[in-house]
Amino acid sequence: MNAKPFIGIACLVLPLAAQARMDREHPLPLPSDGVITGRIAADDKGEAYYAFQAGPGPLVVTVDITPSNANINVDLGIYDRAGRARLAMNPRAYNDKSVMETKRISLPKAERLIMRVDRNHYEGSGTFRIRVEGAVNGGAQTLDLPARGTLRLLLKDGKTLDMDLAKVRAAKVLPPK
Repeated sequence: MNAKPFIGIACLVLPLAAQARMDREHPLPLPSDGVITGRIAADDKGEAYYAFQAGPGPLVVTVDITPSNANINVDLGIYDRAGRARLAMNPRAYNDKSVMETKRISLPKAERLIMRVDRNHYEGSGTFRIRVEGAVNGGAQTLDLPARGTLRLLLKDGKTLDMDLAKVRAAKVLPPK
C-alpha cells in the first residue's frame, strides 16, 4: 500500500485489545472464522487494521453494534493494495438501539485486502461484532515473492532455511490453529 492517508471513508467504533491497535503497514491477520468482536469503552480510542486474501467471488461484511446508552458512529473501510476503497460502511447506533448493517461486493479476482476499523463515540459504551464472509481465505495471507532468488528464513533457534524461489509456486502465512 502506498503512504497516502485514507481520506474520509474509514473509521470504526471499537475498543480492540491493545495488540490489535496497529498501523496499516503491519495489519493483523483476519481471524480464521472471519469474526471480530469486542467492547466499546467510552474512554477507549484507536484503530485497527486487518489483512486477508479474498476473491474471486462475493465478499459480505456485516457490522452489529449494541450501544449502552450511547451514540456510536462506526466506520469500516476495505482497501486494495493501492489504497483504493473497495467497500465502505458507516453504521450509527443511538442510545440503546442496536443496529446491524450488511454490505456485499463482488471481487473479480483474488486479491489481498486491508480492513481498517476505527471508532467515534459520543459518551457511553457498547459492544460490536464484525463478520466477514464469502470468498475469504480464513485469515491466510499470500506472500508476494519474486520469481527468482533465495528465500532465507531465520529460525528462533538461530538456524536458517534457504529456499530457491524458482521452485516456489505460491507462499502463504496461515493463522495459528
